[in-house]
Amino acid sequence: MSGTRAAVRALAWTMALLLGASARAGAADDAGTRSIFASGAGSRALALGGAYSALGGGLAGTERIAIEVTHTGYYDLGLEESFGAVALPSWRWGVAGLSVHHLGITGIERRDDQNVVVDPGLTSSETEITLAYGRRVGDAFALGGGVKLQRQTLAGLSGSGLGADLGLTLRPCVALKRGAPWAQRLAWGLSARNVIEPSLRLDQDWVPDPLTVRSGLAYEQPVSTRATLRGALDVEKPRDGGARLHGGIEIDLRGLIALRGGINQGHLTAGSSVGVRGLSVDYVFEDRGVDAVHRIGLSHAFGATVVERRQASLAAEERAIQGRLDTAFQKREADQLESLLAGAEARRAAGDLDGALDQLALLATLAPGNDRGAALEARCQLDRGTRLERSGDPLGAAVAYGRALELAPRDSLAAAGLGRCRLESGRREARSANLKLQFAAALDALGADDLIHPHPGGRSEGLDGRRDAGTHAAGDRPPRRGRAGHDSRRRARGR
Repeated sequence: MSGTRAAVRALAWTMALLLGASARAGAADDAGTRSIFASGAGSRALALGGAYSALGGGLAGTERIAIEVTHTGYYDLGLEESFGAVALPSWRWGVAGLSVHHLGITGIERRDDQNVVVDPGLTSSETEITLAYGRRVGDAFALGGGVKLQRQTLAGLSGSGLGADLGLTLRPCVALKRGAPWAQRLAWGLSARNVIEPSLRLDQDWVPDPLTVRSGLAYEQPVSTRATLRGALDVEKPRDGGARLHGGIEIDLRGLIALRGGINQGHLTAGSSVGVRGLSVDYVFEDRGVDAVHRIGLSHAFGATVVERRQASLAAEERAIQGRLDTAFQKREADQLESLLAGAEARRAAGDLDGALDQLALLATLAPGNDRGAALEARCQLDRGTRLERSGDPLGAAVAYGRALELAPRDSLAAAGLGRCRLESGRREARSANLKLQFAAALDALGADDLIHPHPGGRSEGLDGRRDAGTHAAGDRPPRRGRAGHDSRRRARGR
């Protein structure tokens, strides 16, 4: 915190010394060598005494679409000044700007050689139209430039000229990635107006707008969670004139209210802004020595910020990439499904029903509910049921026919096959049950040592149900064996 206070004090002393010398520096100015457009027209810059070269990166620091208009009337002189500008920022390409600055005066008297008024209603006007561009390069650099057209008319005569401006803003400590936190907020600016000098000729002679170089410092210090203090100093030097000093201080309350004050060539400037939802009403006061000037302006910033647009654009690009990936995946999946269907059809045609069904099972895993796959599986199951039925496996055939009916409920061949197989399975189950009963009866007879027993109808049958060769005639009963007979046979078997 002590370093911050020291920086603020140093900035204040520097401003005081430089501004104290501004009047002496202005005395060296050559009259008529400085363009009326050189002081600018932005409300904020004028209220800060014209010290704007290092503030906010100039045009490159614009975060939202911005429009500004101002109007001033010097009614005692019959002079009116109007200014309008628009800035269009893009996170990808930088910031483009267009401004129109116009000054007009009426009531000019035209006199002859005898100083007699010939025409009291002459007019004169000067207009400067600038197309500008600015761009940030990282967090430390901001570059800008513009081409402009100047036009002047006077008493029916007119002339035009083309020129160009350049500007640079740098945060030295940010660029070097060194220094204390307070030093990171120090910015330096350099601009050159009329790098290409426009020259205008109304009658005989060409009148150039001379090159003007401007350099300055700006510092920003948060003083609370709601307020930020900014200070700026500029030195301006026209090619054929003396140096001019500009300085100003601004306190900004969260962008809602801003109070400004400055000194321009020893003359006091002041201003304020009140903003609500991006719309700002600006007021500027300038002490011109002869008379005070009051300016009223409106500025409006709207739309998404550069950061928000960048995030939205990146999100849209991600969605587009994801869409292309989804499309490619769907195409690849469709090709894979077509390959599986073709392979299954080929295997079915070759008689490899198991292989075809394996292919279709994989297809059902990748694309459940595929109609073509279900129809092909139904045909394969029908073929399989037919094959199993012919090979004597009605139970397996019934399972295959049933699966075919699940996939194709209206398939009459599968329904008929399922009916036949169920009937045949029923018959086989009945025959099997009868054999089981006969086998159980034989086991009972074997346990009772009565392998030959009387038939319920009066016949004696063996296990196979046929009449025994040693049975007696109907109504005859076989001789009963006593215990002695049984014992003698047991002894005989024992010997």
